[in-house]
Amino acid sequence: MINVNRTPSGVASNDTFTDPSGSVTFITASSSYAFTLKCVPGTCTSDFKKFLVEDLVFGQSPKWSASHKFMGKKDLGKYNNIGDSYKVYLMMGNLMYHCEYVLVRTNSAYLWIDYTSIQEIFDKNFAKFEEFMSGFKVTNF
Repeated sequence: MINVNRTPSGVASNDTFTDPSGSVTFITASSSYAFTLKCVPGTCTSDFKKFLVEDLVFGQSPKWSASHKFMGKKDLGKYNNIGDSYKVYLMMGNLMYHCEYVLVRTNSAYLWIDYTSIQEIFDKNFAKFEEFMSGFKVTNF
């Protein structure tokens, strides 16, 4: 079962589904206008990627979360012609999280689609992420 919830920030939707073992997996779609305002045309996409993925340093917290430690990443190229995709590994406490990020640029915003789960569940539930993404369409907004 997939539950869709609006987050308190108003710029994200958070979808969760529970594995038969009881583990909860998250898919979050967040939007940001801040990068549009801070960058020069042609550099915006790289600034967005740098902030979320490219500037991550092994063993250090990302700029966007003091509770995580970055452990590794892999550039996966384009995800179904939607956006650039990355596999990211983060530690929180004593748990290693596997994340698939899809970064999308539209005419007016940047979207960060984040599928995150613990290692044991990530591959098992990846089909649900693909189901979520199969209904995802970028329009000119």
